[in-house]
Amino acid sequence: MIGKWHLGHHGSYHPNFRGFDYYFGIPYSHDMGCTDTPGYNHPPCPACPRGDRPLRNLERDCYNDVALPLYENLNIVEQPVNLSSLAQKYAEKATQFIQHASASGRPFLLYVGLAHMHVPLSRTQLSADAQGRGPYGAGLREMDSLVGQIKGKVDHTAKENTFLWFTGDNGPWAQKCELAGSVGPFTGSWQSHQ
Repeated sequence: MIGKWHLGHHGSYHPNFRGFDYYFGIPYSHDMGCTDTPGYNHPPCPACPRGDRPLRNLERDCYNDVALPLYENLNIVEQPVNLSSLAQKYAEKATQFIQHASASGRPFLLYVGLAHMHVPLSRTQLSADAQGRGPYGAGLREMDSLVGQIKGKVDHTAKENTFLWFTGDNGPWAQKCELAGSVGPFTGSWQSHQ
């Protein structure tokens, strides 16, 4: 298991005690900091600007330095985790695992939980917006690249007998304005009941 676990790290909730032989990631959502309390998001970005007021300064007004621990199995290897390099570390660990598992010839399961498309966005995502589509678009492009790296390793080592399954659990979060993305022609958003 590589990535966002979001079930915590205490006792039997840790991935190593839930059937995973290997774990590299953060034990809860990357907006939760040093707590297992759901919904922790301190301090959040300020409210969405109204009318003609300028957009927020995302580098200054939004909190990006969350004191999350990065675990490798039961050991904390970095705290606070550097969110700007975390996604690339996930891709590297995933491709290493695929290489070793494929070489062994045994069946394997790899679960990768990327934290993309959820605030806070990393500094890499905030600054990588060369095409002017906003931080959400930059994050989506980065996630696409990382998934491409992982799929590329599967295609190179185990294409004929590997099943890839993609899911997502976050939609646009209206309270996060330009950080939230868009539903395009569809209706509803995260935490709405439409």
